[in-house]
Amino acid sequence: MKTNSKIAKRTFWTVAAFYFIIAFEFFYMASPFAAYFYSVYKPGLSFLNEFPAISWLTGFFLPHIVESTNSSFLNSVKIAGASFVAAGLLVFLVCAIQVYYAKIFKRGAVTGGLYKFIRHPQYTAFAVCSFGLLLLWPRYLVLIMFITLLFAYYLLAKAEEKECSRKFGKDYDDYLKRTNRFIPFKIQVFDKLNKLYNNRIEKVVFISLLYVLCIVSSLLISKGFKKISVNNLHTVYKDHNVCISVLKKSPSEIEDAILIAENNSKIKRLISNRQKTDKLITYLLPADMYISEIPMERPENATSHVFNNTYESNKYKLIYTIANFKNEAIVKSGNDILMNALSTTPLLEVWIDLSRKQLIKISPLKGTQRYENIPEPIF
Repeated sequence: MKTNSKIAKRTFWTVAAFYFIIAFEFFYMASPFAAYFYSVYKPGLSFLNEFPAISWLTGFFLPHIVESTNSSFLNSVKIAGASFVAAGLLVFLVCAIQVYYAKIFKRGAVTGGLYKFIRHPQYTAFAVCSFGLLLLWPRYLVLIMFITLLFAYYLLAKAEEKECSRKFGKDYDDYLKRTNRFIPFKIQVFDKLNKLYNNRIEKVVFISLLYVLCIVSSLLISKGFKKISVNNLHTVYKDHNVCISVLKKSPSEIEDAILIAENNSKIKRLISNRQKTDKLITYLLPADMYISEIPMERPENATSHVFNNTYESNKYKLIYTIANFKNEAIVKSGNDILMNALSTTPLLEVWIDLSRKQLIKISPLKGTQRYENIPEPIF
């Protein structure tokens, strides 16, 4: 029979593996080594993307590329995500100092400081940090990892409590009675849930069913958030083409930009021909803005993302892309395009001057997709 210590170690490495995957998403976005991380991360995303039944897992359910929407709530998501990450890491650091201080000076079980209020503030901190990462990079896949982490933290906490109770005896048992596990107040429903099973087998079945229920319900909620997100983008729909403005633009401003570009006979003919067989997603953004997930010409010395505070106010570019679907038969037009597109294929980059209503340049987009064959956010 395995000892509690071995169970705790095994559970720890399970949690570490899950958190490592989410951390991958964080380091990919935050570091200058995105190409390296994606070279490692690519097989998993590509594997999921190969099967229509699960390819949607790689998609995003909240805005990621755009800098503005019509919803103040959606506009605050990135700020909230960054705040949760910072708060979670700060609390975890404080907890780590307490734990290692107690180990170095052999003070026994840590029951003071933050541990006076809850037994596992470090796991609560990790959960808060993970939630922040989910808001920053809201893939369905990351959502499932987040729910899985919460259950893994619960199992690890239970194993650690058994080990500490064996090691520290009555003093730790008294500590268990006067504190809660993850939050400083009791939630009665949890106590009632514990009474729904009578033995180990029933407990395993109950937790497994609860895990599945949480996954399914969270996915349904996230799909609702995706619909809300799509409905609040700065967009204009025209035939089988949807144009998304990365920054705040009125429908009339977006339509003016499209009109300037498509007044050119070459562009108009190309777009018309493409719309007979394909559905298009066009991005409108300042000419000197670079976003790595949108296939476009890359400026010299550009990093993964270049968001300046000021732009040349009249120079913009339209990035025409072909939307790719796993089941195009269910896609009609309008919101269906953004709800179901999983990736884009680069087509054309058009620079325009809005004030003079002039076309500046046309550039075919070939070989400009930075993360080719890797699922990227659509909006």
